[in-house]
Amino acid sequence: MDPKGNRRRPDQGQADPRCEPLGPSSNGERCCVCSSEDSRLEEGKRHHRHLAAVSNIDPARRRTTQAHNMSKVFISHKDSDEDIARRVSRRVKANGLSVYLDAVDPALGKDGPELADYLLERMDECQQLIAVVSSATVLSWWVPWEIGVGSEKGFRMASFLEDSVDLPTYLRKWPSLRTMREVDTYCALSKTVNAEIQNATKSLMTESETLSIRRDRAAEFHTDLSLALAINRM
Repeated sequence: MDPKGNRRRPDQGQADPRCEPLGPSSNGERCCVCSSEDSRLEEGKRHHRHLAAVSNIDPARRRTTQAHNMSKVFISHKDSDEDIARRVSRRVKANGLSVYLDAVDPALGKDGPELADYLLERMDECQQLIAVVSSATVLSWWVPWEIGVGSEKGFRMASFLEDSVDLPTYLRKWPSLRTMREVDTYCALSKTVNAEIQNATKSLMTESETLSIRRDRAAEFHTDLSLALAINRM
């Protein structure tokens, strides 16, 4: 504080002349002008620190992170289908791919908008999705939401149906898996696509260019997987 009792700005040696005391009950709070400017200043500093950190990441390390994300599969399911989801998750991991399954996430204790934000963060770590579908899926709000997010992000996707259920209309666009052997087929083709994407994105590319490549490879993956499944079922 200066001799008159005004709080000094953190970035200046003297108080801003526009800063008026907020009154005897303000407990030293400042007016909205200084508060908002300090807030923007601090936000700018955080942004520059983030840019500096990103620019210092070794390119090889960045590629390793991207490769890990490519091999990670988000398992979407209704709570009542947790047992099936766990079995699919174990099979995917046995094939050398990593998974995100909310049933084994100790940090998952949110609901509503907070849960949506948290799941978006987890989906940012993945580039694939398998939706476990049962007769109960029609009652789920989250499964179609997660599928919509995956589609927007250019994920490789498939559904897994253990029972004889009709696929919801919104899922008929992607291949459907019926057995664990077909999960194996999914994983084998997926690993081939991972290598193709990694080779195609070796050089630094814009986010839109990378997304375009992912979408193209995902479309080819869905076609190849549907064909492989059809042949194996003959």
